[in-house]
Amino acid sequence: MGRFAFGGAHERLPAGFRIGSVVSILLYGAWAAIILDRAELIDLVAGDVSGIGAGVVAGFLTLGVLMNASSHSKPERVTMTPVALVLAACAYAVALS
Repeated sequence: MGRFAFGGAHERLPAGFRIGSVVSILLYGAWAAIILDRAELIDLVAGDVSGIGAGVVAGFLTLGVLMNASSHSKPERVTMTPVALVLAACAYAVALS
């Protein structure tokens, strides 16, 4: 699965990149909580905080679209760019609601 992450330079990710992947998973979990709070499906923080947070999440996901689209790895470009684009679009839809 390494060819789908971190530019696709490794078929099997080295330990440092695996740690980076775990950190990414934790960030995505926190971002999901912010989006769910903004969508009023859970109640974690005040409305203004979740609104700003959802905008920040959408911005980071947009950065992910750009990074995946510019990857040297064809599998990463072809597979992860559309996934990142859908995630960013959904985050913007919730952030702007």
